[in-house]
Amino acid sequence: MGMASNPTGAARDAATQTAELPALPAVLADRIGYLLAKAHLGMRAIADEALTPLGLDKKEYAALVLLASEGPLSQQALSVIQGCDRTTMVAVVDKLEDGELAVRRRNPLDRRAYALEITAKGRRALEQADRLVSQVERDFLAPLSTAERRTLIDLLQRLLVG
Repeated sequence: MGMASNPTGAARDAATQTAELPALPAVLADRIGYLLAKAHLGMRAIADEALTPLGLDKKEYAALVLLASEGPLSQQALSVIQGCDRTTMVAVVDKLEDGELAVRRRNPLDRRAYALEITAKGRRALEQADRLVSQVERDFLAPLSTAERRTLIDLLQRLLVG
């Protein structure tokens, strides 16, 4: 109890040092890995916060986007496209199913496999989520001009696709 109201010297020093740290340390300001990670984490945090009222996070949102645009997909295909490990994708799919946003159905081409499909409720949630995520992206990229945003997207796509 006393610690919360009267922090120890070490806790006080750590809090002071954190408050004094620059948002972008000069030593890392030119490190692309650091910059990409920092931008990703910042964007993801505000997107997750915006999606919370819908009971979604960015991974679940991305899964709904893919299911709506690509049609039914296997859990494995969804995992590969999103770049998620199997364990994470199981949790994403379970949450979408629990919320009745997606369903697992037998794959008509392979009765041993299942395909995930977005539901009508999932489409309605996706419409709301799209509006929220679009606003978050506009806010996050506000320091950039429209041309700079397009250039950023083009460059990232080139890095990812080749």
